[in-house]
Amino acid sequence: MKNSIFTVLFLVFAFVGSAKSQATNSIESKQTDGDKIYKSSEVDKKVEITKRPNPKARGCKGSGIVGLRVVLRKTGKVTDVELFSPSPCQKFNEHAIEVITKFKFKPAIKDKQPVSTIVVIQFMYNTY
Repeated sequence: MKNSIFTVLFLVFAFVGSAKSQATNSIESKQTDGDKIYKSSEVDKKVEITKRPNPKARGCKGSGIVGLRVVLRKTGKVTDVELFSPSPCQKFNEHAIEVITKFKFKPAIKDKQPVSTIVVIQFMYNTY
């Protein structure tokens, strides 16, 4: 059995609450080239993650959850990575940010067209 176990919980959901709404608005203000950023609740088909790299979590013992808010662009790129719920272990935070930029996905669909979507993804680390 490996010394460290890396588990990723993918929780992609619409934002509820004022703190999340404010952060969503700040990311939406970064729209470029008319690329509107949709919430999960506004699309017909949600993003489909097709590749999830799993790096080894090193540098901390125990467990931690890292929450990231990101934009999954219709072009297939991950942008606007925001650490909104950090783990006390900085190494876990760094790993989560590194991993999210390597995700591959099929973009969300709205009106039969690919669209950019803001999502929340949580990574749960357990090391022994």
